[in-house]
Amino acid sequence: MTDKYHVSNYISFTVNDIACSLHKEIASQMSIFAALTDCKTTDELKLVWDVSEENRVRTFNCLCDEKFEDNVDIESFVDIFKFMGYMGFTTELFSRVTSKLKRRSVTVEEFIEHFKSYNYSEETCHLLELFIPIVPSSKICSKNGIFQRLIDNFSAKNRLYIMANKLIDELDYSNSFRTEYVWGAKKLSDKIKHIMQCASDSSDNKYETCSSLCLQDISSLTQREFDRQFDFHFCYAQNTCTFLVDSKLVSTVSHSDEEYADERVTICYYVASLIMKTDFSGVCIKDLCEKSYDECSSYSSDY
Repeated sequence: MTDKYHVSNYISFTVNDIACSLHKEIASQMSIFAALTDCKTTDELKLVWDVSEENRVRTFNCLCDEKFEDNVDIESFVDIFKFMGYMGFTTELFSRVTSKLKRRSVTVEEFIEHFKSYNYSEETCHLLELFIPIVPSSKICSKNGIFQRLIDNFSAKNRLYIMANKLIDELDYSNSFRTEYVWGAKKLSDKIKHIMQCASDSSDNKYETCSSLCLQDISSLTQREFDRQFDFHFCYAQNTCTFLVDSKLVSTVSHSDEEYADERVTICYYVASLIMKTDFSGVCIKDLCEKSYDECSSYSSDY
């Protein structure tokens, strides 16, 4: 009987003609090795990708060495990120690697210069998501020309995504948005379930109206940028959510019984669309069965 670390439990392959091996438990979580399982081939897999040898080693060290950590600059992190995408890492493996790579602080200038040429895609959004939190907020959210530079250098979808997620990140960081403020709910999903239940039980009222949201940071931003504050309101009927700003209809969306409107994200995208001079794509819809908004960032609206 062979033990876990027997050579037969390892897969040998090459990356850019450099001999490598990984335990089958790890390799099985990479889609690029599926061909070996499907074809039952004994041929050594030869992988070719534009990744530096240093970053290839960093990636495998993150996978196999529990104590390994490293500080990397933006170029190295992106190099490793794209290499993981090529290898087809699972979410678990991806998180294992990125959690061990400490990204150095990125200036606004470095952020713009590196990402301005990226096309909008799921991969780009995922990558931006990892860097947006470490861009200094005081430099992004202020009247110092940065807003215009984002407009000048990024596509409409990319700059909307950047600004909206920066606002979301700021709300998370300052904890200004507290869902327990309304009905004592600990999770947004619990609050929405309560609203939807009220709407379904109230046949004589067309809408069950949510309480206005307590968003101090958003209010401060809109006051500074537009010299005014906005009154955000969400109205719920059966399987319908209506989003109003200053009592004016902005967007109406239908949803299933298993979905709800993510109010926080919707408001951040609305404000971001004004700042970045882009179209507002509508109310963000999320599944009730998903994790709370603090743990998941998967939304159905096409931003």
